[in-house]
Amino acid sequence: MPIAYSLIDNKLTADPNDLRAQVQSAGTATLDDLANDVVRPGSTVTKAEFLAMYEEFKMAVIHRAQRGETIITDLFVLRPTLTGVWRDAHDTFDPQRHRGQLRLAAGTLLRRAETELRFTLVSPAGLTEPRPERVEDLLSEAVNDTLTTGTLALLRGTHLKHDPTDPDQGLFLVPATGSNAPVRVDKVKKNTPSEQLFLVPATLPAGTYRLEVRNKLRGSNTLRTAALPATLTIA
Repeated sequence: MPIAYSLIDNKLTADPNDLRAQVQSAGTATLDDLANDVVRPGSTVTKAEFLAMYEEFKMAVIHRAQRGETIITDLFVLRPTLTGVWRDAHDTFDPQRHRGQLRLAAGTLLRRAETELRFTLVSPAGLTEPRPERVEDLLSEAVNDTLTTGTLALLRGTHLKHDPTDPDQGLFLVPATGSNAPVRVDKVKKNTPSEQLFLVPATLPAGTYRLEVRNKLRGSNTLRTAALPATLTIA
């Protein structure tokens, strides 16, 4: 099935005529959705077995990553990296100045899947859905990757502005796995259609999350929800 995209003004260049493509998300899949895909009629795997195996697989990946191993599968490649500046050849790791990160890249199967993506152009007319595109952790400068609790992050996109007095609207960090409730971001320092400057909740448990924008058009009671097209790791 072709992936829909529209063409919008390219604000990153000085050319007033050029455009950039904006992919329209077809939805968000959770671990539960993937489990339901696997446990289809006729499958010999139960949902409980799938979730148990996923738990074991997840812990094996985390254990090896924390030992400093590069993990290579046909879906992804995971490797540890360091960021920061070392003063000289004798400088040692300092968590105040340096940061260890896990970098994830597509494996052979996902790279092959990229070559098979098909797209179809749709009209941008009437597009008013929130479209979060890029979030930057202002401490680590990581983009669409990690967020640090208790520090500022900047989300960019279109139609992001929300009513902060409405508890149903705003920025929500939704656990990518498990059944924990979404966490609403309470402190948004800048609330405009193109930018949201916010404080990552200091008490947010470590894990992986989806960042969702939820808002309503003025005069409407319909809640519109869109997720950043990346899974975020909370450090």
